[in-house]
Amino acid sequence: MGDLSRQRDYIAKCINVITPKYQYKVHNSNRGPKHSFSFEINNIKHRICKTFFKNTLAIKNRPIASVIAKKNQAGTIEEEKMGKHGKQYKISSDIIKGIKNHIDSIPRIESHYVRQQTTREFIDGGKNLTDLYTDYQTQCLSDGVEAAKIHTYRKVFNEDYNIGFHTPKKDQCELCISFKNAVDKTIELQNRYDQHQLEKELCRQEKSNDKTMVKENYIVACYDLQAVLPLPKGDVSTLYYKCKLNICNFTIMN
Repeated sequence: MGDLSRQRDYIAKCINVITPKYQYKVHNSNRGPKHSFSFEINNIKHRICKTFFKNTLAIKNRPIASVIAKKNQAGTIEEEKMGKHGKQYKISSDIIKGIKNHIDSIPRIESHYVRQQTTREFIDGGKNLTDLYTDYQTQCLSDGVEAAKIHTYRKVFNEDYNIGFHTPKKDQCELCISFKNAVDKTIELQNRYDQHQLEKELCRQEKSNDKTMVKENYIVACYDLQAVLPLPKGDVSTLYYKCKLNICNFTIMN
């Protein structure tokens, strides 16, 4: 039972007040009534000890004490009032706006690998979330405004934005990965994959053939476009928030 009210109702059903035949009360005594514990099996109540009761339900003394304290004369449990007092602390809209303004001031980095396949934004991985919050606190202190707690900053960053700290890499082929992860490999997918593997082997063979033809007047070159490199780059905190130039290195290797 995931409902707290139903859990307490069940515990209350298994607890009964013991009324002794003879009772000698001490003046100004705070001692409460005694209770017995039982489980109902086939409409028959079987009395058990408190230790067996707690171990069976995997609970401690706290839930039992709460049920006894909240049980009224009618035998029902009072409604849980936790979080219903209406006096919850509400974060000011100005604080939320300040957090978003700080996050928006961070330059974004565009990935040349999957720029057309994702809406996720990327920022320089030179800082983590704690570092960003420290910079946010420093900015609020210099502006003379109240800063939010780190858990509020983290919540806005994770829930209101889709930002990653690392540029995604996509070194593997889409067709190979889709074929590998496919549960139902159709004939069309199998044919595309087989043709893809054949073309891959032909390309490798052509590359090997070209290498054997290398002479003084014959060069074989391989080229690749490296990941985006934001410049300038430095250890100064203020430089992290400056607008940067995204550089793509076109590399050639013979």
